[in-house]
Amino acid sequence: MDHGKRLTYRQGCHCEPCTRANAVYCKEHRLLALRGGSRMLPAAPVVKHANRLRAAGLGIRTIATRAGTTPATVSRLLGRGNKRGTVTRAVSEGILGISVAEPAPGAHVPSAGTTRRLQALVTIGWTQLELARRLGWRASNLPPLVQGHQQFVNYSTARAVRAVYDELSMTFGPAQRSRTIAKQHGWLPPLAWDEDTIDDPNFQPVGVLRHKFNSGINEEDIAELRLDGYTTEQIGMRLGVQAATIIQIESRARRAA
Repeated sequence: MDHGKRLTYRQGCHCEPCTRANAVYCKEHRLLALRGGSRMLPAAPVVKHANRLRAAGLGIRTIATRAGTTPATVSRLLGRGNKRGTVTRAVSEGILGISVAEPAPGAHVPSAGTTRRLQALVTIGWTQLELARRLGWRASNLPPLVQGHQQFVNYSTARAVRAVYDELSMTFGPAQRSRTIAKQHGWLPPLAWDEDTIDDPNFQPVGVLRHKFNSGINEEDIAELRLDGYTTEQIGMRLGVQAATIIQIESRARRAA
């Protein structure tokens, strides 16, 4: 055990470092209780802010250094390693205290969120040609970014793609071929992502999207989303198919039952 770390102690151990650390811990805990505070705070707003920092181009090590914590702590926080949904007050205040400066238009930021947004739009029927037109780009400039071949993009590019995504992400496009291509590549539709996670390169959706999109959709996937309160159209958006497909799968399942 490392006795050098602050407030690190072994329960039931009476050696001098552990006794001293335990005393400090209890003193701080009592002070916080008297002030109506807590050592642990909700993790959700901290994760949200940390993802904004990541989208602005700050690396995990940089965030950790500025917050006065360790890269491992930040990685666990962003990677859902924190099962309790809480963080210490020190980590919360440290991360929330880092300002998100608006990058210059020419600054480079990680491309993960930009690529995911473009892929998500393809999964719901928007062609790359149409997306390029809306962005004011040549059609040949889009495929490398959609296919994830670029590690970084200009911030102005990321901002432009975000604007198109916000406009189209809840509207089906007309191209069935685009949906087919997206399924073949295993790309995820818009409702697979949250705004708090789509820009995080280390985050991957779990749970209802555990199956591969090119392996088909079954009634269990749909039923799970029904329990979460999604409508038929929202389920279709989440799974990358038309609402009519969801209705057909549910009807088939009822007949089989």
